[in-house]
Amino acid sequence: MMWLNLFFAIVSTFLILFLLDYIKNVYKTEVLLEQLFDQFLRLEARATYAEQEMYEYLGGRLGKAFFTQNCLVYVRAKEKFFLKYQAMPHPLWPKLLRRNLALQEDPAILGRDITKGILSEGFYTAYFRKKAFRTLIIPVKNTNGKVIGVLIFFYFSLIAYLRALKYLKLNASKLHDFLKHLFIIMREYAMDFKNITINQIKDYAILITDPNTHILYANNGALFLLGIPSENLLKGKSFLSFIHNDSIDQFQILLQNLQTMGETKGHLDLNVRSHEERQTIHTQAYLKAISLEDEFMGMYILLHDITNEEILLQNMKRLSAIANSLFSHSDDAIFQVSGDNRIIRSNSKAQLLCDQDMPLQGQFFGHLFPSPLQKKLNQLLDETKTTRSFKEHTEIQFKNRWYNVRTFPVFVEDSYDSSIITFVDITDIKLHEEKLTAITRQMLDDLNAAKTLQYELLPETTPLSEIVYYQHLFQPCEELGGDFYYIEEVSIEGKPYHLIVVADVAGHGISAAMLTVLVKDVYTAFRKSLVSQETILPNRFLDMLNERLSSLEMSTMPFVAVYMGILDIETREFFYSSGGIPFAIRLNSNHEISFLGIEKSPPTGFQSGFSYRYDKVTLHKDDRVIIYTDGIEELLSFYNTYLNNIIMENRHSSITTFKDILTQKIEDFYTQHHHTRYRQDDVTVVLFQILQERGE
Repeated sequence: MMWLNLFFAIVSTFLILFLLDYIKNVYKTEVLLEQLFDQFLRLEARATYAEQEMYEYLGGRLGKAFFTQNCLVYVRAKEKFFLKYQAMPHPLWPKLLRRNLALQEDPAILGRDITKGILSEGFYTAYFRKKAFRTLIIPVKNTNGKVIGVLIFFYFSLIAYLRALKYLKLNASKLHDFLKHLFIIMREYAMDFKNITINQIKDYAILITDPNTHILYANNGALFLLGIPSENLLKGKSFLSFIHNDSIDQFQILLQNLQTMGETKGHLDLNVRSHEERQTIHTQAYLKAISLEDEFMGMYILLHDITNEEILLQNMKRLSAIANSLFSHSDDAIFQVSGDNRIIRSNSKAQLLCDQDMPLQGQFFGHLFPSPLQKKLNQLLDETKTTRSFKEHTEIQFKNRWYNVRTFPVFVEDSYDSSIITFVDITDIKLHEEKLTAITRQMLDDLNAAKTLQYELLPETTPLSEIVYYQHLFQPCEELGGDFYYIEEVSIEGKPYHLIVVADVAGHGISAAMLTVLVKDVYTAFRKSLVSQETILPNRFLDMLNERLSSLEMSTMPFVAVYMGILDIETREFFYSSGGIPFAIRLNSNHEISFLGIEKSPPTGFQSGFSYRYDKVTLHKDDRVIIYTDGIEELLSFYNTYLNNIIMENRHSSITTFKDILTQKIEDFYTQHHHTRYRQDDVTVVLFQILQERGE
């Protein structure tokens, strides 16, 4: 039993080692293939030809993978195999290699005897000085079974040879597939660079014609230039068939000159085929006569494609015309200043600016202006030359005129050549800015006057009473706003009443401030109309204000959100009416919250003839009422909270505490500069608290 357990332990250990070795070999191969692929991508991205560098990298990596430093890589080119990589450090290798630069295809390559390889035994013996060796030959075949490459590895160690065989057995399929595709792609890669090389010289075409201009011979450049796939298709064609109609007369002149001078040159437009389309190219043509015993036998035609040069020339002419037009017709003074600070070019406005009678060309730009101004201009030019970028200096004053000075560099073939400096007259703009500043200053003065008037409408004090206690918070926005509030005690038939009005005029600015004057005017009329207890109805104020606003003839609809409350001091009854404004909040002695407002009641001025309603509630000791405009809600929304939440969180507090909390929120808002990103509305809050129960 012990021997059996030992046997199983040995077998298990062997299997585990085999599995680990297998995983190691698979991982090694994956890393190898990834490295080869990355190297190919790096070389392929280059603009230079790097085929040999790829084979050098391939041979080096494969040598390490197959445990040897002696390695050869052969790649097929048609029917011959050419050596692309060799790692043979023996000093006799170059001498021996001269006899084997290109290997003829041999049955041994196709795998007839993989142990002996494709070189003779005598060659191996000479190279390795009769030392024992082993050879591992790996043919790489394409999908048709044709050998496209051969890898040869030489071994002096039997252990290394066996390790290489094991590695090959485990990874032969994956290696073969990768190498097959790599050799094919590398061959296409080499052909692409060959085509690129040909394309670089295709602009030079050589043709030989007979006396009747029929083509007898054409080089590859001519085939490329004329768009003909093969020389056979071009032979026998008349060269006249490729000449554009506009160049026929020019070609006849060249032929006449050829008869007398033997050679001539000129320009011809040719019709050629490009991507199955006909197009016209511009060529420079050189013609030389072929003569035999003074008899004209034909001619050589050398053609050079100058289409790009012609386009470039036309563009240069166009740009030159644009530059001339800019310098001649611009209303701004323009100078072109060279790197050594001399004026290359200028327009008439520049000459007038400098008050110069003589032409400015050739003069030093640094001597044209007064010293302080010249220093600024020289600095602009130096910065443009150094940074090679656009520079601008605004509002330079010269001769009672204002200019915006701009400089930008001029490049010729990516090299700095000169700088353009322009003086844009902005005197009229400056005058308009000054007028606008004056108008703005006047508007601000008017706004401040209106704001002062608005403040005069507000009550200086609130009624003092042992029964009710008032607090108020008024924080206008930075713009002129339209909030209004008033608290006043009146006596009607010998009984005291408190009138409370809170209004929010739509919009901002002077128009809103003026509407608050109208609200105060209507409130004064309402207060005078209170002559009996039957007239103490808060909705009458809303009806009066609505009628007054509806009668106004304005381009925009004026409307006012308003809350009117009347507190009977003796009975503690609170009469209220509202339109388009948040409901007032009531917090009773049990700290329960309720809302006091009229539903479905629009702002005054919004609907002519609307009949407003009122309601009433009896207040008790410690009841607190908060009347407010929507400005406080907008501000609190910045803190992601609501007025109701703050009231509930502090429901055991007095109205003084409520006011302090809201005041702190407003101060924090301005301290943290939130107002720069958020236009706050007016904040108006009126708070009162019942101090005594009826009968106390």
